[in-house]
Amino acid sequence: MLLYNQTILTFLDRVRKLAFEILRTEVGISVRRKRFFYKGYTYRLGIVVFEGPKLLGYFDQNLMEIGLNKALVYQAKDQVLKNILRHELAHLLAYLASGATAKEHGLEFRQTCRDLGWGPEIFKARADIDLENLKTNGDSDCEKVIEKVKKLLALSASPNIHESQLATIKANEILVRYNLEKNSLLPPQDEFGGDLYLKRVLGAKRVNAKLTAISRILRTFLVDTVFNHGTEEVYLEIIGSISNVEIAEYVANFLNVEFENLWKAHKENYPELRGLRSKNSFFRGIAQGYQSKVDFSRQGLQKSQETGLVCLEKQLEYQVKRIYGRLNHSSSLGGTCERSKNLGNKAGQSLSIKRALNSGNQENSRTLCLPIDS
Repeated sequence: MLLYNQTILTFLDRVRKLAFEILRTEVGISVRRKRFFYKGYTYRLGIVVFEGPKLLGYFDQNLMEIGLNKALVYQAKDQVLKNILRHELAHLLAYLASGATAKEHGLEFRQTCRDLGWGPEIFKARADIDLENLKTNGDSDCEKVIEKVKKLLALSASPNIHESQLATIKANEILVRYNLEKNSLLPPQDEFGGDLYLKRVLGAKRVNAKLTAISRILRTFLVDTVFNHGTEEVYLEIIGSISNVEIAEYVANFLNVEFENLWKAHKENYPELRGLRSKNSFFRGIAQGYQSKVDFSRQGLQKSQETGLVCLEKQLEYQVKRIYGRLNHSSSLGGTCERSKNLGNKAGQSLSIKRALNSGNQENSRTLCLPIDS
């Protein structure tokens, strides 16, 4: 997972300056703000912080992004940090020069290091930090909430309409209450609002109606969603607290398969529905129907919970803007088949999150994590 908080945002600002200083003074290429110039082209270099027990850093050639382990935020000496940056920048430069993949430490990578005068300390990028400190203990309260919500979502598949509706309402109540309690424990001086996690799921060639509809449903689980466009794929990014992100990933993997199953079943029952226009309209209808079901379930919230929920949503919006800056929101393109959309709406109102299904490509599911100030 990628991770954000006030400390990490400060760290990232410092690291970007170090990376661009290395590109300018040691590599000899021009830089400007968050972009650098290479052979007549400009590239934006992204730098993020992730949470994990093994890697100290990585370079993602699709997103032109360097990832640094959160342990480096608190423990790495400047020279160690610079060497890790040089190591990942060597991957970037080798990729731009010859298309060598980021995971390889072959001839192109080593030749890039040699050309820049970077020796074995860069080839290996060994760090003098205690890797055991990278290991994290799970949050038992968080894990319990995730399991409770998953079980209730599964129970909402009950053929008993009353039982199904109660399960959906209860799942939303637990999720809202847990988030309100966690938010009340934050120190008042923490302007950013605590740890924020980011996970990339459901990579695709381009943004489509299915991904857009899934992202709309995921937002009902107190997360925000953003489409991150890489050179080869676009990722749906889920942003929120760790419990909400884990639940939303569970839902996303299920919906990715369930949408296709629902469309296949409706095509058999309504053979006149065919073509991309009908399919996209059906998917948009599912999201609309599910959203209306959630809105109905939240009518039973107490006034204090309703006010707290609005505050949580505004705080999340503020946090996302701090990370991404200005975001452009595009509307759905293409015509609409009203009949297909209405059928999708009905399917969405009866949609139940029965079980999580892996998307099949674990490379497309990556989580980013942001730590809270100590």
